[in-house]
Amino acid sequence: MYRLFSAVAVAGAMALCAPTTQAQEASSGDWKQTVFFYGMGAAIEGDAQIGNVAVPIDLSISNLFDALKFGAMAAYRIENDEWSFTGDVTYMNLGWSGQTQQGRASSGIDVEQLTLMGTVGRRISPHLEGLVSLGYFDLSTDLRVRVLQQRTEASRDASWVDPLVGLNYVVPIGAKWTYTLAGTWGDSASAPTSPAHDHDL
Repeated sequence: MYRLFSAVAVAGAMALCAPTTQAQEASSGDWKQTVFFYGMGAAIEGDAQIGNVAVPIDLSISNLFDALKFGAMAAYRIENDEWSFTGDVTYMNLGWSGQTQQGRASSGIDVEQLTLMGTVGRRISPHLEGLVSLGYFDLSTDLRVRVLQQRTEASRDASWVDPLVGLNYVVPIGAKWTYTLAGTWGDSASAPTSPAHDHDL
């Protein structure tokens, strides 16, 4: 049995800079190209489990940044007055560990995740568009649990493809900036099941 992050809080993407590349000014019917580099704030609450090895996870946004070893996120978007097409890539390498006050038990988890997302958008109103996405998720997880002198470790790799639907709301702020609020919904926790690799030390 394989279960990873049974409850995951919604992640809010926060743009760190204005679009870095615009191929052309968009007049009616023209296509506009944009490259984004951005950051993401997220919180995680739930359980990570591989086989009989389980670790409770409860990370706030600040804790998640403390656990971040490396992360990179970028997107490319091309759009006109009616349609948009976006390619998005994110990579995160997280490491977290904890122990009881007496130090008799400890646990830890390392997670690497690569996400590739392709999205088609259709304009509903001047500021709102509907989104249909197809995402590829590649996940590698290592768990460690120690109780007294007994140690158990487990590792698992998984990859899967999920469809998502969502909305994108954009409001211009002045001549050069915009405020964007986007949300997507999908079953991205439904990784395929296969035997986990675990052993006692």
